[in-house]
Amino acid sequence: MKILILGAAGRISELVTARLLERDNVELVLFARDANRRISNQVIQKENVKVINGDFSQTQKMHELMLEGVEKVYVNAATNIEDTISILEAAKGTKVNKLIWASAVGIYDEIEGPFADWHWGMVGGKAAYKKYYDAMELVEKFGIDYSILRYAWMHNKKNEDYELTQKGEKFKGVEISRNACAKLVEDIIFDDKQTFKNTSLGVSEPNTDFDKPSFY
Repeated sequence: MKILILGAAGRISELVTARLLERDNVELVLFARDANRRISNQVIQKENVKVINGDFSQTQKMHELMLEGVEKVYVNAATNIEDTISILEAAKGTKVNKLIWASAVGIYDEIEGPFADWHWGMVGGKAAYKKYYDAMELVEKFGIDYSILRYAWMHNKKNEDYELTQKGEKFKGVEISRNACAKLVEDIIFDDKQTFKNTSLGVSEPNTDFDKPSFY
């Protein structure tokens, strides 16, 4: 299986990469700004890894990469409309059959109570998230199987537990470990039962229904 990670220098992408490199018969294409500088030499030197410098505005460059047999794409960024269109255009006419897309908690106004008050105060209000809602609406209508991941506020603990809510449900919890996010991405990539097919998932750690993340 050939997997393209867009935004591959991010922390979750690093964790996803490490997990995928433990599997057999996987090829990775890691695409990021200043990729050769920001991705570790240990990863770059792997025979089954290709590292490409670039950004989301480079539609043709991403398209050419996807044409090289890419099946799954993980987008490690809550993208705006312009970048989302660029990535979707790059996927046209390729063999990509799954888009896994990081987004943000709150794009459907699915949070409530004290956490909602805290969250919107931290990010500058609900209007700041309209661009993420509009972008994910394009992904949902595009025609390729997708999983949108609305991550809660993140920390770096090692636990791998995650709890999921569906689009239309109220969000549970307020925080999640990056390691658990990476495990979820791996679980989706190798989901033979199509459990995650065409879903928008709220992602949090069980039993974290706090007024705000514990690390604030």
